[in-house]
Formats: sequence, C-alpha cells, structure tokens
Amino acid sequence: MEKKLTQGFYATLRKTPLLSREAIVDYQRKLLEKLLRHARAQVPYYRDSGRLDVLFGADGKIDWSCWPLVPTLTRRAARENEDRLRAETLPREMLPLENDLTSGSTGAPLRILRTMLSRVASRALLGRAINWHDQGDIGRVAISRYVKSDYVPAAGGHTIILPGYWPPQEQINLLTAAQVTHLVTYPNLLASLLEAGGPEALKNIRVVVLTGEALAAELRRELAKKLPARIIECYSATEVGPIAYEDSNHDLRICEENVFVETGSSVVGSSAEVLLTPFYAYAMPLIRYAPGDYISLSSGPSSFMPGLRRIEKIAGRERNLFRNPQGVLFYPFIAAKQLADILDYREWQLEQTSRQAAVFRIVCPSPPTPEQILRLEAELTRVLQGLVATVIQVAQIPKTSGKAYESVLRNPAVD
Repeated sequence: MEKKLTQGFYATLRKTPLLSREAIVDYQRKLLEKLLRHARAQVPYYRDSGRLDVLFGADGKIDWSCWPLVPTLTRRAARENEDRLRAETLPREMLPLENDLTSGSTGAPLRILRTMLSRVASRALLGRAINWHDQGDIGRVAISRYVKSDYVPAAGGHTIILPGYWPPQEQINLLTAAQVTHLVTYPNLLASLLEAGGPEALKNIRVVVLTGEALAAELRRELAKKLPARIIECYSATEVGPIAYEDSNHDLRICEENVFVETGSSVVGSSAEVLLTPFYAYAMPLIRYAPGDYISLSSGPSSFMPGLRRIEKIAGRERNLFRNPQGVLFYPFIAAKQLADILDYREWQLEQTSRQAAVFRIVCPSPPTPEQILRLEAELTRVLQGLVATVIQVAQIPKTSGKAYESVLRNPAVD
C-alpha cells in the first residue's frame, strides 16, 4: 500500500516544480485547510485554546490574510503539550502511525507520531532529489544510524544501517563489503570517513545525501574535492520530514509539497527564525512550528523550477566531531531514546575538553539519582571511544547565536 502511494506521490512531484508560484500557493492552501479544520476539531491543544479561531469567519471560511496572527508553536511548548497535541481521531489514510523521537539537538527531545502519508511524502521527495542528480538505478543504500527511516528511496535499492558510532574504518569496511552506492549521513561524519580512508575508500559511492546539520560552504568544498560522488544537501527535521533538497544547480529547494515554510519576526544577522507547518502531520499537528533554526530565503526569481522557493542559508544545528585519545576523528552519537529511558530531562550538551575527557551537561526537572548518573556515564562511555565523561546537572544550556544551542562541542584546545 505505502509503496503504491509513494509511486503516485513521486509522479506528482515530477510536475509541481514547473508550476507557477501562484499555483503552488493554491496547492498548499488546500492542504493547509484540511489540516487546520482537522486540528481545530480533533486536537485538544488547538480546539480548547482557540488558537486557530482567528482564521475562521462567521461563515466558517478561512481568511488567509489572518494567517500571521496564528500564534507560533515553539519547540518547548510542543514538548510541554505533547499529549494535548495528539489527535483524538484520524482519517483512515493517515494510518498506520509510527512512533518516533527527535534527537534533541536543538532543544528538548519531542515524542512524535508519524503518519503514513508523511512517510510516503518523505520517501518520494528523496527519490526526486536523487533523480535530479543521478539518473542511474539505485543500488545499495546505507543510512547512518539515527538518521530516520524516512530516508528510503521511492523505488528500488536495498537499505542497510551504518552504525555512526563505530570507528570510521569499521564503517568503511561495511560500506565496501555491502557495495553501497548511495549514502545518507551527516556532513562531519562523512568528513571523518574521508580522513580515515581517503577517497579510495568511498570510490563505489555515487550519491551522498547530507542531512542532520548545516553544511558549511568550506566543508562542502573540501568534501567535493575529495569525493567523486554527487553530494546532495538535505535540510530536514525528524518531526517535519524533508524541508529542502539541493537541486542540480546547487540551489536548496524547499519541499513545498510537504511543508509550508515561512520566517518569523526573530532575526539574527541576515537570517530569520524559520516557521514550519508540515501538511501530513495529522496525528500531531505542528502549526507555525519554530524548531529553533534560522534561515535566509532567496528573494530573486527562478526560471528553473519556479514552483519551489530557494533557501540561501541555514544557520544552526552544526555538530562537531570529537577526537579519541589516538587522535582519530569520530562522531559522538547521543541517542535521545537511550537518554529518555534513563531519566526525564529537557536539554543536554556534550563538550570534549581534552583527548581523554568530556563534560555532559543536562537539564532535568528534578536531580538525577546516583544510579541514573552511573547509567548515563555508562551510556556515554559506550559511544565516546575511550573518553571519560563527567555528568553535570545545570539549570540551562547556554544559547549559541542563531540557534537554540549547540549540542556537541569540541574545545579548540583538543586540537
């Protein structure tokens, strides 16, 4: 069922980029209206608060000029109202649901319910992005662990999971043995693989989709010089799905068919806070949702794919690689689910302070017990490749300019 729907959605995605901007807005408003009426009737958070009432006239029709008056939903507010954001009933086409949990990299982790149509849209959008860059058949796909299951192409191929917490050489060995042709991973994790094995180690990979963190221009140039594969940047969020993909002209194109993207009043430099409304998040509607990222939208016209707006810059969500005691770069994966199984927390930050040590700061509503501290340190030891972590409870995580906060830091003294 999902495969057939994905193929149908993919066919639609081949047409929408060529639509006029006016046609795309009309397309989006039809999807928005269905979502808004559903949320107003079936989701306690919206129904009981009247947050959406400003949109509706006495005749029940929506006045789109009032859209900016709808209050934004912050990441913290979503976390505090998880239960009330869940729909009481759902249209049949949204089922079955899938439980998921955000990484917590830009704030407190959020427990979400992903609908079938959200999964379908995500997979079809990845298929389109790959097709923009690579016309060949999709062979074997590898996905770095903790990159969510949405990143499965629309058709063809076989998928394996690449444990990102493995030493880089072990990951390279798996990629080679599995004859991987398409890799979905994080920019800095890819950099660690190249440092460990060089371009020859990844010679069989034709396409790399980079997601999960902002792709700095300098890092992009460095990766492109070393890697013969086509690089595709993806801007996404676990709770939203794909937000934008890089096209063949290296522009970051908004996934207008999956999410309504706008910018809010909060500004840092040339970037403004991004607000997102995913069209198929019926189980847990996120309307004018502010995850904590900042973006700059392109203001210039585009004759190439005029229906899809462009993002010029994404600020925030940059992760840093750590160095183990032997000096080898590695990616410090911290799984939100594992932390949530140990204790109730709100935010965290991990900083490498030397080649032997790291500090793990965590914000909790109540002090952790000695047993919880020991379990946390054991989990951190599992992923930190020889580093010894000290757990410290703090009242808040310091904010980094242009983002909620930076979750993984490497002190310059380590290098």
